Amino acid sequence: MRGIKRYSLIIMAALVVLSGISFLSLITETAMAAGSNVTINDRADLLSDEEEQKLYRQLGAYSSSRNYLIVTEDSYLYSSGRMHDEMDFCYHDVYGDSDGVAFLINMSDRQLYTGGFGKCRREFTSGDARDVTDNVYRYASAGDYYRCLSMAFTQTDKVIENGFILRPMRYAVAVLLGLFLGFFIMFVVCLLSRKNRRVSPVIPADIGRSEFGPVSYNGMINPVFLNAIVHKSRRGSSSSGGGGFSGGGSSGGGGSSGGGHGF
Repeated sequence: MRGIKRYSLIIMAALVVLSGISFLSLITETAMAAGSNVTINDRADLLSDEEEQKLYRQLGAYSSSRNYLIVTEDSYLYSSGRMHDEMDFCYHDVYGDSDGVAFLINMSDRQLYTGGFGKCRREFTSGDARDVTDNVYRYASAGDYYRCLSMAFTQTDKVIENGFILRPMRYAVAVLLGLFLGFFIMFVVCLLSRKNRRVSPVIPADIGRSEFGPVSYNGMINPVFLNAIVHKSRRGSSSSGGGGFSGGGSSGGGGSSGGGHGF
């Protein structure tokens, strides 16, 4: 009996010690997350607790001079311009005007949006934001929101640290634009060459007996008539230019860059 009591006491003591260690680690981890430069506000409940902790560790390993904000939500915002305003509001509400990066996932609009604040606005431009969301929106479309966020901030940190990321959408647009301009230039050249081509006039056989008078003494046709045939008057035309297309994400106000992609 004494032996059983002794083992029971040992087991109980071990359980108390393990519970205390777990409680202290939980307090430490929560305090570190709350007091760090990383904030995750998962309003749409897209991430598990384990995935949130992985993102805390990943973003916490980046530069401590920048802040990182992740927000997921279900509110309907109508347009990408409103997404930029929402990102500004969420970031300034937590970090004010300090340097940092925010990433929003809106489930109602099915939009991803990211951007830089403070000094990060120049290091992580609106074009960079669009390229990053272009690269990761497929993960969001597949429902893998953790991978979407993790890859997005991995690429964002590379851009800020002057690293290299793939930008396939930008390259594809550049190639298509180059092809279009090439075909357009060829069309204009062909049109101009055809317009400037000289056509020999067809002179009737009885031109000498026309109303323009007889042939001249040296056997040549009346030069007044030739001048009327060869040099035709051209009617001048005025043209008005068409409206051009300007694309791209909003650079937004409030000292922030920004760009996004649907999913």
